[in-house]
Amino acid sequence: MTTRSDTPVDAPVAPGATTPASATAPVPTSASASPATSAGPAPHPGFADAFRQPKPVWAIAFAATVSFMGIGLVDPILPAISAELHASPTQAMLLFTSYLFITAIAMFFTSWIA
Repeated sequence: MTTRSDTPVDAPVAPGATTPASATAPVPTSASASPATSAGPAPHPGFADAFRQPKPVWAIAFAATVSFMGIGLVDPILPAISAELHASPTQAMLLFTSYLFITAIAMFFTSWIA
């Protein structure tokens, strides 16, 4: 008498017998196993398809835009900031560098949101 583990998956099962989990698992299919009636490769996405993105993509895009706007707005006005604060150019650059450093740390710890 053979045991259930020796029986091939395609073999008939006796009434009342239980089947192992491996015998009832779905069989993965590949794209090459599709019927021969397929219409060919999918068309290239259009311009409007670029805007159909999941919400996390839009959140990352917004965060990157805000971050680059902050850098782009602060960098050109560093001489005015240093004059207003009566600081040397080196001190103003340290202020900007610390801003970038804190931004990098914040992005590292908040990346789980995306």
